[in-house]
This record gives sequence, structure tokens and C-alpha cells, in this order.
Amino acid sequence: MSVTNQLPQTTYTLNITSRGQLNAMSFEELSKYRKELDEDLSFLFSYLKNTLHADMDTPLLSGDGFPRSDIDIVQVRLCRVKIIKLQNDYKWISETLLDKMQQQLAKND
Repeated sequence: MSVTNQLPQTTYTLNITSRGQLNAMSFEELSKYRKELDEDLSFLFSYLKNTLHADMDTPLLSGDGFPRSDIDIVQVRLCRVKIIKLQNDYKWISETLLDKMQQQLAKND
């Protein structure tokens, strides 16, 4: 049995490996990536809810401990993983943007 990722493609393509990578980017680049993340996260949450009929807290097991048959558990898990990764990137980008704004304000004082 092979598991394929059937999740729709999203626009965000940055692969963040370190904070140094973010610090080297301009404010405009970071803002662009953060906007893409906003759109992709909104899309994935909608896809999770409307297509997969689940959310981030939906139990994947029935009351007696067996995998639920009414939802596609593999796709729900793949979607959740992608959302969590994007949320982590969003947090790092937001923190870096805040640092850059504070640095710019300090220079202007």
C-alpha cells in the first residue's frame, strides 16, 4: 500500500532552515512570504474543514480505539503536518519582522 500526498499545492515555497537565513532577507521579502503563509494557512484550514471534514482536534480513532472509517485519516494527518510546519515558519518570519522593525526604529531615534 503506497501513500501519496494528494493535498492541493500551496504558493509558499520557502524552506526555512535557520533564523540566520531569515535575518539575511529584506523586510519586503519577509512580508511577501508572510502574506503567502497567511493565504496558504487559510486555504489549508478551509480544505481540512470543508473537504476532509476534520479540524486540528478531530479524533482520528473511534471510541473503541480503531481508525475512523468516515474520514481519510492519512490525508487529515498530512494536512495537519503541513499546517503545523507553515505555522512554525509563520512564527519565525513574524518574529524576524518584529526584530527588523525594532532595529529600524532604533536607528531612527
